[in-house]
Amino acid sequence: MNEQIIGNVTHQVPGDGAIVSTSYSMLYLDNGDAFYKKEATPLTEVLLESGWLSTISADMDMVYSPVLGDDTLQIICFVMPFVVDDITCYAIHLMDFTYIHQLFEEMENAGIQDYIMFQNDRMLYQNSDFSFEMDDWPQDMFHQLQYETSVLRKQDGMYFVTLCSYEGENVKVAAYADRTTLLAPYRTLILTIECLLYAIIFVLILLIIAMLRHLLKRLTVLSRQIDRVSDGNYKPLPEDTHTDEIGILTRHFNHMVENIKKNMEEKILREKREQQMQYSLLVSAIDPHFIYNTLNTITFLAYMGKTEEITEVNTALIGTLRDRLAIKNCKNYDTIASEKEVLAQYMIIQSYLCHNTIHYRFEVREEDLNLLIPKNILQPLVENAILHGILPHKGNDPGQILDGKIVVTVSRVSRELELAITDNGVGISEEDIARYFSSPLPDAPEKDSEHIGILNIRKRLHYLLGDAYCLTAESAKEGGSRIILRLPADLT
Repeated sequence: MNEQIIGNVTHQVPGDGAIVSTSYSMLYLDNGDAFYKKEATPLTEVLLESGWLSTISADMDMVYSPVLGDDTLQIICFVMPFVVDDITCYAIHLMDFTYIHQLFEEMENAGIQDYIMFQNDRMLYQNSDFSFEMDDWPQDMFHQLQYETSVLRKQDGMYFVTLCSYEGENVKVAAYADRTTLLAPYRTLILTIECLLYAIIFVLILLIIAMLRHLLKRLTVLSRQIDRVSDGNYKPLPEDTHTDEIGILTRHFNHMVENIKKNMEEKILREKREQQMQYSLLVSAIDPHFIYNTLNTITFLAYMGKTEEITEVNTALIGTLRDRLAIKNCKNYDTIASEKEVLAQYMIIQSYLCHNTIHYRFEVREEDLNLLIPKNILQPLVENAILHGILPHKGNDPGQILDGKIVVTVSRVSRELELAITDNGVGISEEDIARYFSSPLPDAPEKDSEHIGILNIRKRLHYLLGDAYCLTAESAKEGGSRIILRLPADLT
């Protein structure tokens, strides 16, 4: 390789943004000869070792290289290919990229971190973070005169493109600056204006508050009382003797509150009376057929001259009726001992009404006899077991009714009390369990229902306990059915 001194040039372009740079000239032949000044050796070595010249062909015009080299030394070259006597020659202008990067450092110091330098469609240099898609930019941004800057405004910032070489070389720099960077030189001014505006707004708000405070004071009191009324506080406002609109509104409001309070009290009292009356009717409801059959039995016993039996049945009937009427004294709960006694009176009557023998047993621990349960809750369940379980239980002979068995069991487990009525009758079907024990309670009373007693019990329990109870039924393993009522053990 032949070395020849070609020369170098140092120049400074006056004006803002100008740099002082040293560039070197070099001649390169396609046979591998290179001619350059000795001081340019480091730059030429970077160029020749990069292999970039092999990508240049004689038909190309003025071409800039990308930034070549590493962190130790980076260069950029300007190449003009030409042919002499069938030999392709390359006139090369080499320059240390450090001088150009000084300008980019000034951009970075100003907050512009995203920039590129390119020639036509070829990328010459870009920082590591900038993603530049030339096709996404309007093409008219790339047609400008030397040092003329095209601007593209976006919501998040602005894009700039500048032709920084002669038009024939077409080397351009594109950069992106976000809103924060663009407004940085004016930050102090903007902050001052914002503070001034905030101060003006604050003063205006204070003036408005001072002006409206007197006007809105009475209206605010009225508004607060309206909110209290929505929360159930019907206390009227102090009398307002003013004759303006707020005074008239306050007087009308007090009148309205008094009427609402009066109507609410009357409605609550009426609903409470209706509910208590409805509950009393549910508890005291007695099947007329039961009374008719009982009286008919007493008449038959009188005809037969059975005085002791008449006394026993009549006493049991009187005790049953007296207990049903006890609800008039608002006695919603009674002890298990009392309910056991009432149920015993009822079973005396049933022993005369039924055409078969019913074996009855009440099982409860002595310490649980004083626990409270809803009044008259056991007798309808036992009655249901007799009517729908034992009486339909026929034998092989025509009209034969098999002997029945009813066991009432009361047991306490922790905070729960379980009442179970077990019979040996015909049992209960899954359809009847779903219909009478699991279905939602009807709003209107049902008529001619076979199990109206069960619905009666569910309504009473819902009235007293809400959802704090469970009433279920199942077929007993030994035959018959079993009704289970679970409720809180500590009722008051």
